[in-house]
Amino acid sequence: MRVVHVLSNDCPGGLNHAALRLHDELLRQGASSWVCMQAGCAHASAAHSRPETVVAHGRGHAVIRRRLDSIPAWLLSGKPYLSLSWLPTTIHETVAALNPDVVHIHQPHGATVSLAGLRRFGSPLVATLHDMWFFTGGCTFDGGCGRWSSACGNCPKVRFPHAHDASSVGYGLKRWAYPKKPITFIAPSRWIEEAARASSLLGKASIARIPYGIDVEQFVPRAKEEARRAIGLPLDAILIGFVSHEVDDPRKGIDLTAAVVAAMRDHIRGRRVLAVAIGGAAPMENLFVADSLLFLGRLSSEQLALAYPALDAVLVTSRQDNLPNVAIEAAACGTPVFGFDVGGLRDLVAIPAESLAPPFDVAALVSLLGPAILDTAGHHKRRDEARRHACDAFDIRAVAAQHQRLYDQVMHGPEAN
Repeated sequence: MRVVHVLSNDCPGGLNHAALRLHDELLRQGASSWVCMQAGCAHASAAHSRPETVVAHGRGHAVIRRRLDSIPAWLLSGKPYLSLSWLPTTIHETVAALNPDVVHIHQPHGATVSLAGLRRFGSPLVATLHDMWFFTGGCTFDGGCGRWSSACGNCPKVRFPHAHDASSVGYGLKRWAYPKKPITFIAPSRWIEEAARASSLLGKASIARIPYGIDVEQFVPRAKEEARRAIGLPLDAILIGFVSHEVDDPRKGIDLTAAVVAAMRDHIRGRRVLAVAIGGAAPMENLFVADSLLFLGRLSSEQLALAYPALDAVLVTSRQDNLPNVAIEAAACGTPVFGFDVGGLRDLVAIPAESLAPPFDVAALVSLLGPAILDTAGHHKRRDEARRHACDAFDIRAVAAQHQRLYDQVMHGPEAN
């Protein structure tokens, strides 16, 4: 069996990390796995050097395509936020040259795959719901709008919302395209699965739930003091981590993390409480109390595996999220994860009642986080629980095996396994 994964690029980010980790593990397990991407990323290692990878277009070509694809959103709604994927593409020809048994689409938007071109893939299609795009009018996360449950239009995310705005057009394109080519969908979290099943576009689709996976032998617990010395972090402070591809992304909620850290400084007297922000783009320092922020920038997976054990806790304060890799990686390192009970975060913690506060309730989150950090006697228990949950639920070896079974079923029917 040969599977080809379709991506827009290999730039840093949760979606690409999840897809490429799956690809790499399938290769380790002896499967024939290939990646076909629209363009390599200038900020990543050379795409052509990655095993079993082909690049359909140059980076400049991909940028032009994304801008062309945004034109209808500009004309209809005055803002190119929505990705309609209307622009014709030839990526199916590049994929066909690899002679796949299954095509696994990870990122169709951004003019990577056209909706009209789905039917041109000759092999069975599998697609992962890394975000909400497949069942909305074009947004990746809806911010709680929910219009996609029946039909889009009057979109709150565009500048000029109306009944026939860009979201309505994007929704109509999907309603027209999906019946022409069956797709088996993969939902990484219970939240995204339930949302997809509640949508009018995917309510009757075939959906399997398979989480993201990580290498639990790379992300492992380490001695906190040793880890802090290795990356130059203060030994005596309480360090609360915030990790995101772009730390200033409003959806990821660094402003909420700043509020939690400020409240923690009032809650815990006599010790420094610092936020440690990891990711691209410097955070807005005006959000934080003076001298309460350390910004480490973007780290590699190897560096992250050392940074997580140096932290007392990792906060995931997203306003909306699917199954953030950050929480899986931190838990595998034995670092407790705390956040708000939104999206797929409930899947990521061993005991939700002890780790997740009601959405955006900073005081409630501090009431969970503060006692846990001060309870040094329970530290090893929490570390072991986090590690055990990560190994049981998110080991990339088991996750890749689940994907292989699904690929077999898509090729041969449910009786294949």
